[in-house]
Amino acid sequence: MKAQRTCSPAPPVSDVTTGAAPADENAQVRRALEAGYARYADAFKRKDVPAMAAMLTPDFSMRMADGKKVNRQETEALLAEVAAAFPAEPEMTITITGLSVRENKAVVDSREKIVGITLDAQKRPHATVIVETYRDTWTRTRSGWRFSGVELLTSHTTVDGGPAE
Repeated sequence: MKAQRTCSPAPPVSDVTTGAAPADENAQVRRALEAGYARYADAFKRKDVPAMAAMLTPDFSMRMADGKKVNRQETEALLAEVAAAFPAEPEMTITITGLSVRENKAVVDSREKIVGITLDAQKRPHATVIVETYRDTWTRTRSGWRFSGVELLTSHTTVDGGPAE
């Protein structure tokens, strides 16, 4: 009896109807974005605003939770302000909670947590925790994946275990 050979079809480059990337490509993109978030968190910890800014596309914009839109330069100033609020190196963790890839764009739902010590106006230290959720748009560029847009969905800050004022 002759053995039958079966061939599996090659995985599609993308789903023709939706443009969605196949699962293996999503896994590759996810790993690349996780590495990007790790670089971002490391730069934040070091308060290296130029390194964080280098991860933004030139036309980057951010929508705040109140709907206000800020451009790249304003975002860089906000990053510097937040980083400066922590005199010692804060810990930052970023978790991808959702991912959708379409060609050279990736939309990521993420959760960011910053833990550290901040100082009040009288220079007294306070344990501060910031937990935020975002919808980040990444664009694949010649130099790798970069943030092209960020939407702050929620933000919750506690100081010494209680809500921030």
